Amino acid sequence: MSVFDVITLLGGLAFFLFGMSVMGSGLKSLAGKRMEGVLWKLSSNPVKGLLLGVFVTAIIQSSSATTVMVVSFVNAGMMKVAQSITVILGSQIGTTVTGWLLSLAGTEGSSGITRVFSAGTFVPVFALVGIVLFMFVKKREMKNLGSILLGFALLMTGMSTMSGAMTPLKEDPGFISILTLFSHPLPALLTGVLLAAVIQSSSAGVGIVQALSTSGVLSIHACLPLVMGINIGCCSPVLLSMMGSSKNGKRAAVAYVASSILGVALVFFFYYILRAFGLLSFTDRAAGPLSIAMLNTSTRVFSVAIMAPLHGLLEKLCYRVIRYDPAEDADSEYLEKLTDSVLKYPGTAVNLSVAAASKMAEVAKATVSDALSLLSEYDKAVVERVSARESLLDKYEDKLGDFILRLLASDALPAQERMAEKVLSCISDMERLGDHAQNVAELATEMQEKKQYFSPEATVELATISRALNEITDLAATSFCTNDTQMALQVEPLENVIDIICDELKLRHVNRLQTGKCTINVGFVFNDLITNFERISAHCSNIAIYTLKAENPSYMPHEYSSNAEESTLFTDAFLRFTEEYVSYL
Repeated sequence: MSVFDVITLLGGLAFFLFGMSVMGSGLKSLAGKRMEGVLWKLSSNPVKGLLLGVFVTAIIQSSSATTVMVVSFVNAGMMKVAQSITVILGSQIGTTVTGWLLSLAGTEGSSGITRVFSAGTFVPVFALVGIVLFMFVKKREMKNLGSILLGFALLMTGMSTMSGAMTPLKEDPGFISILTLFSHPLPALLTGVLLAAVIQSSSAGVGIVQALSTSGVLSIHACLPLVMGINIGCCSPVLLSMMGSSKNGKRAAVAYVASSILGVALVFFFYYILRAFGLLSFTDRAAGPLSIAMLNTSTRVFSVAIMAPLHGLLEKLCYRVIRYDPAEDADSEYLEKLTDSVLKYPGTAVNLSVAAASKMAEVAKATVSDALSLLSEYDKAVVERVSARESLLDKYEDKLGDFILRLLASDALPAQERMAEKVLSCISDMERLGDHAQNVAELATEMQEKKQYFSPEATVELATISRALNEITDLAATSFCTNDTQMALQVEPLENVIDIICDELKLRHVNRLQTGKCTINVGFVFNDLITNFERISAHCSNIAIYTLKAENPSYMPHEYSSNAEESTLFTDAFLRFTEEYVSYL
C-alpha cells in the first residue's frame, strides 16, 4: 500500500466523519426539539417507549443523543427510570439505520432504473440540492435540511473514497496479517470499544467497519466482535452525561451502559453455542457493507427482544448500582402531580401546589439542619445530601413557580388565589434557605480539607446559634405547612434574638483575632458563616410573614400590630428566646 493510498484513506475518513457530524447536527436542529416533546409525552407505555426509541433515534441518528435527552428528562423529574429503559432499548435498534444507508455507497448501475437509484447518481443530486438550500434559502428549517443533505453526501463520498482506498489492500500481506488479529474475539472486541469511544458514534464506527469490509479480507465472523465492541464503546458520551445528574438521571445512564453490555453478552453466548453446532457456517463468508448492516441490526434486535420483556429486572439492576433512597420518590411525587390537566380544576391545583410547597418546606428545613450538623461533625455523605437537596429545592421552585403563575391566570376563587400567592411568595425564600445551607456545607468542607479548626469558644458559640437556627427553620416550616398563626408569630422575635447573637459573635470574633486566639483564615470562614446565619433567619421571617398575611391580608410585614395580645406574645417570646440562647453565650 502506497503513501498515496494511505492519504486517500485518511481523507475519505475525514469526509466520512465530518459528513456524519454535519448530518447529525442538521437532524438535531431540524427535529431535535420536536423529538424531545415526543419522548416526554408518549413514553408512558413500555411498547410505546420501545417504538419511540427506535423512531426518534432513526430520525436524529444517534442512540447516545437520544439517551442523553432521556437522562435529562429523568434528571428533571419529567420521566421515570422505568419509562427511560424501554426508550433506551429502542434507541439501540434505531441507530442501525445509518448502516443500511451506508451500504448504498457501493451500489452501482449501468443503465435503466438501477442507474437512477445508484449511489453515483443520487449522492451528487443530494449535494446539489443541499448546497442550494444551505446557501440561498433564508428559512432556518430549509437551511437545516440543506445541512442534512450535504452531510449525507459528504459521508457517502467519504465511504466511497475509503472503499476505493481499501481495494488494493486485499492483496497486501501486511494488511491481511493485521486483520487476522480480528479472528480472535477479544482483540476485535477491544478494538471496537476503543474505536467507538474515540469517535463517540456507533453509526460512524459501523461505517468504518463497512469500509474495511470492502477489502474482501474480513469475514462476518471476524466482524461480529468488532461491531459488538462498537456497541459498548458508544456508551462514553452517556457516561459523561451522568456528571452532575440526579440519582435517577444516573440510573438512566446506567441502564444504557448495562443494556449494551448485557446485549453483547447475550449475542456472544448464543452465537458461539450455535456456531459450535455448525449452524452458522455462513459467517465464514467474506463480509461486505450490506452484510455488516444486517449483522448490526439483527444482533441488536435479538438482544433487545430478549431484554425488553425483562426491563423490570434491568430497572432493579440500575437501583442496585445507584443505591435507592426511600425519600427520593416522596420528594418527587408531588412535582409529578403538577400537570397541565390539573389547571382545569383550580381547587385541586391549589391543594396540590400547597402540598408540594409543604414538602419543599420540609426539605428546606432538613437541608439547613444537615448543613449545621457539619459544623460539629463533618460527614461527606451529609455534604452530598445537602447538595442533592439544594438541587431538589431549585427544581421545586422552578416547577411550582411556573405552575402557580399559570394557575393565577385561570378562574380561581379569591381564597384559592390567596393560598396560591402565599405559596408563590414563600418558595423563593425556601429555595434561598437551600442556597445558604449549601454555603454552610461548602465552608465546613473547606475547613475539613485545610485541616482547620475553630477555637473552643467559637465552637460553643456555633453550637448555640445552630440550635436557634434549627428552631427558627422548624417554626417557619411547620407554621407554613399547618397555617398555624400562633407559631408563625414566634418567628419574628426569634429572628430578632438571632440578629443580636450574630452581632455579639462578630464582636467576639474581632476580639479573638486581636488576641491571636483565632487565625485570619479561620476568621474569614467564621465571618462567612455568620452572614449565612443572618440570611437563613431573615428568610424564615419572610416565610412566617407570608403565612400570617395569607390568613390576614392587612398584616404589616416585620411589624406587630398595636393589638395588645400580639404585643404581649412578641415580648414574652423574645424574653424566652433571649433566656434560652443568649444566656448560653
